[in-house]
Amino acid sequence: MTRLYDRIFRNPKQIRVTHHNLVDVIGKIGFFTKALIYATIGGLTIDSTFSSNVHNESPQGVFILLGSMPNGTGYILLTLLLVGVIIYATWRFWEGFTGQGYDQRFSRKKNFFRYRVSPLVSGFVYTLYGAYIIYLYTLTPPEPGTSVQQESNTCFPICWRNTVIGSIALGLLAIALTIATITQLIPAFTGNFKNEMNLDRYKGPGSRFLLTVFLICGHIGFFGRAILFFLISFLFWKILFGEDLHLNPTHSTVAQAINSINDTIWGKIVMATLGISLLIYSLFALMCIFYKIFPTPPPSQNTTLPLVNLPNRNNNDVVSTEED
Repeated sequence: MTRLYDRIFRNPKQIRVTHHNLVDVIGKIGFFTKALIYATIGGLTIDSTFSSNVHNESPQGVFILLGSMPNGTGYILLTLLLVGVIIYATWRFWEGFTGQGYDQRFSRKKNFFRYRVSPLVSGFVYTLYGAYIIYLYTLTPPEPGTSVQQESNTCFPICWRNTVIGSIALGLLAIALTIATITQLIPAFTGNFKNEMNLDRYKGPGSRFLLTVFLICGHIGFFGRAILFFLISFLFWKILFGEDLHLNPTHSTVAQAINSINDTIWGKIVMATLGISLLIYSLFALMCIFYKIFPTPPPSQNTTLPLVNLPNRNNNDVVSTEED
């Protein structure tokens, strides 16, 4: 048990050097997929804000929209997205199970939640996306000019407040998403995402301008993700406090949270800000293909070094602190 505890909390194996090139490839493919999903969500949100259309602004809505393309194009796009989300999930699981990124400056708890729990949860979410795409394959293709509309099989989240257990679960989800909002605000204001980037990768003409655009996109993009998580948690809190809401059953919870504020001026302002910032985040994710270091390095390391020269990015144990 002691050896297992040390391997999980103190000295993770991390990704082998011989696998770094493979992780670099799958990480970049995963970020390209992520950029496509966020760009589409951002575009749908902006269109819902400034038109009479009410879209399903969520990853599920993206899959439905692209899968509804005529002449077999939808199946091709869905297949490419399926491959992309599986690859992204693989990268997240790989780093989570190996504890990639553990930093000797951090406590055992911080390392565990940041480099174990966070990537594993992310991998699980993208695995669910993949399962949803597979489910879409089973549906009858829509008529040209229309899209698939799926009625929800559950009454989540509104009916959960009708029972004690449901209310507790909804409260826990609301708290978790509130915490997630804060975790997105931290990189938005501190820019600590730079610790995972090789900012000196390009030194040619226009490098300073390109880097400035990248960093600005990062700050704005994470702020947009914070807005997104906040809106979902805000929806859950409103439900818990008994507000009468009329949610579209054909939309996912994310889209329900976004569209629930579309009937007020301030709500439209928030939606427009969200849509624009998610588009910017998609550009940031796309530029991460160039700037991000794969596998994820410990934040205390010199990330401007070439990949093969990065210290502590091998199979050696990470020195842990005794701080809790």
